Amino acid sequence: MTLVNGARHWTASEGTGPPVVLLHGGPGVCDYLAPVVPMLSDRWTVRRYEQRGCGRSEAVGPYAMATLAADLDALVDAWGHERVALVGHSFGAALALYYAIQRPERVLRLVLWCGMGIAFGWEAEHRANVEARLGAEELRRFDALRAALRAGAADAAAHEEWGRLLALADLADRRNAHLIPDPVFAYPTNFEANRELNADWKRVVGEERLAERARRLAVPTRVWNAAGD
Repeated sequence: MTLVNGARHWTASEGTGPPVVLLHGGPGVCDYLAPVVPMLSDRWTVRRYEQRGCGRSEAVGPYAMATLAADLDALVDAWGHERVALVGHSFGAALALYYAIQRPERVLRLVLWCGMGIAFGWEAEHRANVEARLGAEELRRFDALRAALRAGAADAAAHEEWGRLLALADLADRRNAHLIPDPVFAYPTNFEANRELNADWKRVVGEERLAERARRLAVPTRVWNAAGD
């Protein structure tokens, strides 16, 4: 555990070479990017951590983009790096972009992997894709489990069932369902962090002129999205 910015964070490191930080998605879920490490650790020093309130990291607010960016900045210092590459998946891509905009001098390069974008208006299409991939019965169960979990009225088995349905909804081809880990999430989702960070990200996109600032970002960036994402 590494204490930075007033919260203890779970961290892990592997490999040798220039530093790259893997930023997991969510928000509010634990790290799930361990399978990516062997793809990089022969050439990079791979750093992972769980964002505050997630997994094994301490559940201390506030849950806001500025707080998470300050956490990352302090971890880069704690690891002894001046500059790092960032690979962010889903919400982790949002955090990577936000941090790079705030501290471009500390970022070697960015990989934004199936991220949340820099605008809204995609929600209806996303919901339609979820409905098509799950079907009516699974969709009803998914919605009921999510509501119960958000209300704090569900157990670990319900959390795991919800996680598997969430993963199935992300698959363009259900024949790949065998790739879903068991359990999907090793630690419970922090729905308070999920709710507050999603709300703050929407605020950032609008109030902080994210798209305009992203266009001016002078950091080498690669954006990855799959055709069925």
